[in-house]
Amino acid sequence: MQTEVKKLDGLKYELTVTLPAEEVKKAYEKRLKEVSKEAKISGFRPGKVPVDVVEKQFGKGLRDEVAGNLMQSSFEEAVTSNELVIAGQPNVRPGELVNDQPFEYVATFETYPKIELKDLDGVKLDKATAEVSDDDVAKMLEKIQKQQAEWIEVDRVSANGDRVIIDFDGFLEGEAFEGGSAKEFALELGSKQMIPGFEEGLIGTKAKDEKKIEVTFPKEYPVEKLAGQKTTFEITVHKVEEPKLPELDDELAKKAGIEDGIDALKAEVRKGMERELKQMLDSQIKTQVLDKLIELNPIDIPDALLELEIKSLQQMARQQMAQQMGGKELPDIDLPREPYIEQATKRVTLGLLLAEVIKLHDIKVNGDLVRTKVEEIAQAYGKPDEVVAWYYNNKQMLSEVEALVVEDQAIEKLTEKAAIKEQSSNYDEVVNAQQQ
Repeated sequence: MQTEVKKLDGLKYELTVTLPAEEVKKAYEKRLKEVSKEAKISGFRPGKVPVDVVEKQFGKGLRDEVAGNLMQSSFEEAVTSNELVIAGQPNVRPGELVNDQPFEYVATFETYPKIELKDLDGVKLDKATAEVSDDDVAKMLEKIQKQQAEWIEVDRVSANGDRVIIDFDGFLEGEAFEGGSAKEFALELGSKQMIPGFEEGLIGTKAKDEKKIEVTFPKEYPVEKLAGQKTTFEITVHKVEEPKLPELDDELAKKAGIEDGIDALKAEVRKGMERELKQMLDSQIKTQVLDKLIELNPIDIPDALLELEIKSLQQMARQQMAQQMGGKELPDIDLPREPYIEQATKRVTLGLLLAEVIKLHDIKVNGDLVRTKVEEIAQAYGKPDEVVAWYYNNKQMLSEVEALVVEDQAIEKLTEKAAIKEQSSNYDEVVNAQQQ
C-alpha cells in the first residue's frame, strides 16, 4: 500500500491511497468465489454456478462492494501510519476498481489540532470571597413569601409586581406569527418573562382593557424571522391581581416543604444559599481560568466539531423556547447558525484544550471525588439519599458527573501555578455578577 498526504487549508488534509494490483485481484476473486457458492441463478444448481456467469451478472455490484471493503480496511491503517488523528467523517472519492490493476482512492478530512499547551504559570487571577449574612437570608425568605403569595383580584389599574391574566396575539407586518399568541396567560409585571417593552406596556391597564403594544424583538432572539423585528401585540386584559404575602411562620415553612417549623426553614435556606454561593465562587474562578487558557493557547478547531456544537446549541435554544411557551411543543424551527458560532467555537476550543490538560497530567476518574460531587448535587433535593442511589443506578448521569469531576481536577491543576489574589465580596455582588 502506498500513501501520499497533502496538507490543505487549516486542519484539512488530502490522503491518496494506492493498493497494489495483487491485493485487489485477491480480494475480488475471493468475493467472487463466495458469491458463486451462494448465488441462485436459473439453470444452475445452488453452489454450482460458474464464476464467469456470476461475474457477468453481478460484476459491477461486486466491484463496488470490494472497493468499499478495501477502502474501509486500508483507510485506518493509512491514517495511523501517517500519524493523523481525524475529526469527523472523511469525504472519500473512490477510483474505478479493475481486477488486475492497482486501486486508488482519495480521502479529504480534518484532523484534530496539535497542541503545545501553555499553562497558567504566574498568571494573575482574582478570587472573590464571601459569606451568607443574616440580611441575605432575610431577603431570600421574603422571596419565598412572594412565591407562596395568594393572588387576589383587584378593581384598579395594574402596577409593577401585580399579575395580569391576558389573551394576546402577535403580528409581524400584519400577519400573525407562530408562537405569538396565548389565552388566559398569567403574567407577573416586572418579572422580565417577556421581551422588553411587553410587560411595561401593560402597567396601568385594568380588567376588560384592550390594548395594542408595539415591541421590537432583541437582535439576538433565536428565531431569525423575529430577531430585531418590530411587532404588534393585541392584548385583552381579563384580570388584575395583587399578591397577598403569607406570614413568616410555621405554616409558611410547611408550604415550602419544611415540616419542622420556621426556624428549620431558615436553617435550610441558609444551607442552600451557602451551597449556591460556593458554586458561584467556584464558577467565577473557573471562568477566569478557562478564559486565560484560551487566551494563552489559540488553536484552530475542526469545522466538523464546530457544526456539531452549533446543532447542539440550536436544540437547547428550541427547548428553552418551548419552556417559555409554557411547555408547548414547538415545530423543529430552522434556527440560523450565526448567533451560535461564537459560543460553539469557545466550547469546542475549551474541550480540546482541557482534553490536553487531562492527558498531560494523566488525570483519571477519582471515585471518592465523584461520590462527593454526587452527594453535593443531592443536597439540593428533598431526599438526598434517594438522589444518590438514583445517580449510581443511572450510568449516563453518573458518567456526566465523572466528566465534571475530571474537568474540575484539570481546572485545579491549572490553578496551582496561577498567582491568585483574594478579594472580599458579598452574596449579592456574587449573585448579580453571575446573572449578568
